[in-house]
Amino acid sequence: MSFRSLLALLTLSLLIGCNQSAPPAPEKGTPPGPPAAAEPAQTPGPAPAAPPAATEPAGQPAATGPGKAIDVRTIVEAAQNGKMDEAVKLAEQALAGDPNNPEAMMIYAQVAQFKAQELAASDRPKANAMFLKVAEAMRKYAALKKELDPQEQQMLAGAIYNEACALATDKQADKALVALREALKAGFSNAENLKTDSDLESLRSNPEFQKLLEEVVAKAAAQAKEQAVKEMAEQKPFDFSFDLPDLNGKPVSLSGLKGKVVIADIWGTWCPPCRMEIPHFVKLYETYQKDGLEIVGLNYERVPENERLETIQQFVNSNNVKYPCVIGDDATRDKVPDFQGFPTTIIIDRNGVVRLKAVGYHPYEFLEAVVKILLDEPAKPQS
Repeated sequence: MSFRSLLALLTLSLLIGCNQSAPPAPEKGTPPGPPAAAEPAQTPGPAPAAPPAATEPAGQPAATGPGKAIDVRTIVEAAQNGKMDEAVKLAEQALAGDPNNPEAMMIYAQVAQFKAQELAASDRPKANAMFLKVAEAMRKYAALKKELDPQEQQMLAGAIYNEACALATDKQADKALVALREALKAGFSNAENLKTDSDLESLRSNPEFQKLLEEVVAKAAAQAKEQAVKEMAEQKPFDFSFDLPDLNGKPVSLSGLKGKVVIADIWGTWCPPCRMEIPHFVKLYETYQKDGLEIVGLNYERVPENERLETIQQFVNSNNVKYPCVIGDDATRDKVPDFQGFPTTIIIDRNGVVRLKAVGYHPYEFLEAVVKILLDEPAKPQS
């Protein structure tokens, strides 16, 4: 998934909330709902029959004109129910009614970002125009608020990145490069996307773009390592183990992986942020297995027991997952202190010590930084 797609999905979680249950699969033609940063812990079983209720945004209703106002919840509910055209229209009305209202700017940016991504495949000119408006709204929002929280900062950086993509597809290379520089300054650090995003194809032979890419790669690696070191230092070790059957009924245990750096990914195929992380684990396994990395997917599915194996196997086959997946149980999950939701990634060093519990989706650079640090540490001699 591209950074633009991911951002469009994640930013809507500001509106709809990150701790809701996973809604059922949308009907054909209905825009997919946004994945949460982490899906809540629940007993495995069928997905709920109806989407969760909207969270209640703070703040006053955004104005829509003289004597009129619209409750932000109306926009939230329209977006949550897949009525993105209606949500965008309402958000545009709110912003037009009060152009200097930061809340109206943020609401508009969130729903328009999502709608623009939806349009990108079918009506690129219209999508590009919307991406440009989102970037304008986020710049104004940042100027008014002055200090942004991390999620708002991510939204700003991503909106400007999307503007650069729109300009690049319109063959406005100089303006696109200026926007990319601005996105980098705002905190954009997704090197993989700069390397692979097809929207930027017209820029890839440009020396300035190559220089910018080098800067982003270096910045992303440095930030990821700094974050990894900090989070590992704050992690309190806890006893964790598993001995569970894989998809062929063969037992896989943590004790059988002594001397390896192990990633135990507690996840489910029903969970959007879990699925978004799987390509990261596939790449890590391909890159670092030879150096001593092992990955085990601990699956918790929300389908009847007789459908679990087939559900997991289909996903594994479709996504080139080469590492083993096992059927999780409550006893194993209960070994994780304060288990909050899916995905939860437990990373264990060569000595069998839990060095990190990471809840929710994490970018590849962060996961790679943790793995590289632990692979560089020697295993203690066996007594």
